[in-house]
Amino acid sequence: MKKVLTDKVGKLTAWIMFLSIIGLAFTSILPWISVTETTPVEGELFFNLEMMEKSHNEDIINLSEKINLIDTSFFLVLIFSILSYLSFIIYRSRTCSSFAQLMIIVGGCAIIILSVLIIFSNFNFIKTVEDIEGISASYMFTSIKYAYMPLIVGVGLLISSVSYTGIVVFYSIRYFRDQLKQKKSTQKTSEPEKISKKTTEKDEENITKTMLLKEDLRKKSTEHLTSECTEIEDWLKDELQNIESPTKNIKEQMEKEEEETKEETKEKEEDE
Repeated sequence: MKKVLTDKVGKLTAWIMFLSIIGLAFTSILPWISVTETTPVEGELFFNLEMMEKSHNEDIINLSEKINLIDTSFFLVLIFSILSYLSFIIYRSRTCSSFAQLMIIVGGCAIIILSVLIIFSNFNFIKTVEDIEGISASYMFTSIKYAYMPLIVGVGLLISSVSYTGIVVFYSIRYFRDQLKQKKSTQKTSEPEKISKKTTEKDEENITKTMLLKEDLRKKSTEHLTSECTEIEDWLKDELQNIESPTKNIKEQMEKEEEETKEETKEKEEDE
């Protein structure tokens, strides 16, 4: 939420807390009903909640139970408004912001339901009082009943809680939607990185295979060349032997002929 929005939500929460305290005060202090007495003195008796609870009249006791329901609803509104305000503080501190937003929404929805219950219970109380003979709603002025005061507070609570919850829900939806978009964007960004990493690993694997293949080919080439050189060397040796063999024979023949010539010459000399 933006700063202006958070300030507005904080003011609405404080306003709901204030109205709930006012409502609790009204239910306890205001004279809800008046009872016409004829004995011992003719006149009207005004009853607040405490006096109604102590009465022995069954109708008055039933009416006090309806007021107790209104009082309990105001008390629960105060509790939920305090919880919402604490959640609002946690949200502003940016710790567990998602949980804090959820608690704010839950608190707002609960306050709306309780505000409707307060209004309904007030109307029901006024209608019930009108149907009881000898008991009437107390009047502040000629046409304004004291029972209208908690009803007005309940209407104020309903308007405030609806505004509060509407604002929070609207911006919470936007918040969670932005979070979802950011998460999807992060996933999309990480996917190319994973693909790039896989591609790099494959490239490295291919390079390794290529290097091994080249090394193998080099070894095979070297072995082949070595084998060919050995064969050529053997062939040259054989050829050299073939060339030297006739030369050696000729030389031996010449030496033999030379020796024969020397012997013949020696024999001739001896004959002479």
